[in-house]
Amino acid sequence: MVSFANLPGKDALLQAMNLALNGPAPVSLLYFDIDNFKIYNDTLGHLEADLLLQELVNEAEKMIQQKGTLYRYGGDEFCVLMPNSSADEAGGTGERLRITMERRNLTAKVETTLSVGVVCSQDAEYPNAEVFLRAADAAMYQSKRSGGNLVTVLSAGEILPLERRRSRTDLSDVFRNDSEIKIIYSELTLGPELRDAVDRYFQTDEERQSKKEHYLVPTDDQYDPGLRFRGTKVACVCEVRSAGYLAYSLAEAGLKARILAATSSSVRAQLHRQSFIAVGAKSNQMTAKLLENENNQLVDIDMKDLNDVRFSSKKGKLLTPRRNKEIEDYGLIVRIRPEQDPEKTWIACAGLGEYGTSGAANFLAFSWGNIAKRIMRLGGRPNVSPFACIVRTNVSADADDNSKIVNFALTEDHWVEHPRGAQSAPTPTIGTD
Repeated sequence: MVSFANLPGKDALLQAMNLALNGPAPVSLLYFDIDNFKIYNDTLGHLEADLLLQELVNEAEKMIQQKGTLYRYGGDEFCVLMPNSSADEAGGTGERLRITMERRNLTAKVETTLSVGVVCSQDAEYPNAEVFLRAADAAMYQSKRSGGNLVTVLSAGEILPLERRRSRTDLSDVFRNDSEIKIIYSELTLGPELRDAVDRYFQTDEERQSKKEHYLVPTDDQYDPGLRFRGTKVACVCEVRSAGYLAYSLAEAGLKARILAATSSSVRAQLHRQSFIAVGAKSNQMTAKLLENENNQLVDIDMKDLNDVRFSSKKGKLLTPRRNKEIEDYGLIVRIRPEQDPEKTWIACAGLGEYGTSGAANFLAFSWGNIAKRIMRLGGRPNVSPFACIVRTNVSADADDNSKIVNFALTEDHWVEHPRGAQSAPTPTIGTD
């Protein structure tokens, strides 16, 4: 493999593009840049950054083989010129490269992804190499503006993002044996405040008009049968938010979800041999069932002091400090394989307070990759191993998407203990999430 430092550069690229654009066959240009490269370089140093660049070059050369030529445009920006290739072919190469970079994050100390732009000469008129290059650059920066980790194609002058494909780090593999996932909440009366929450989080709006399968419509026992997710009555606002996060994430992973209340004995009986995600603490009877299950060897909720409720290990270790309720809340994510049916998956998202529940659900829904990395680092298998994860949510931010892992275990020995008298400092997070 050629060293990244010895790759042909910008001048060679422009010369090759001018020749290709004047030829009879279509030519495509793949332009990619590493997301968060400066953070990677500043955190791990130049040597590790150079190793990352070389790894990327090696993967790119393996993928393009005889289909194109790799150039280093500058720094962490690279281009692949692909003669006789359509935009779809070049986009497919870019997508495979993007997925390869994303999957390395399972074991990486600092996450990096790729923003990729694709342009093809047969889709629009490009008078020279400079214009062709600027078009690919514009497509790449559209990927960055969309959050990175994305391939964007410029087709006939219009920027078209490719569908973001999920890697092995989403929830689909967690529930690989299930056709429908149950999201379980604790049922309460639907009052005015909760109706407002339902309207805000679950009702159809213009932004989601094209994604009806992602909607949740909990109402008074009525629903539109054309929508994938159905609900009856809802619980507290945090559980409304939690159900929304989880159902949307499951839909993005190609799974169906159904929202059910845990108050019905017939529902609880059915769930004993089904996979589910329960939201809420022990007031949710399925969360309580999970914590009491003999296959849960990791975690419980310590309620000996009702003024200082905390998560604890099964052997009595306190797993969080005494919390300052004005600024923080703690949430638990725990997964087991129940003894009733080890092929099924039971998960609970429980909080010491409301933000703990919704923060944990948000983290499970949208940061599964971070959990999977922790499991692998401790020698487990992300889609199989039982685990328990405690996250801290900043209550003062009035949002659920700021949670960080503060304690994590596959076995009792992995837990970090907080004695009963420990005060809540701000809790240091474990690693980078």
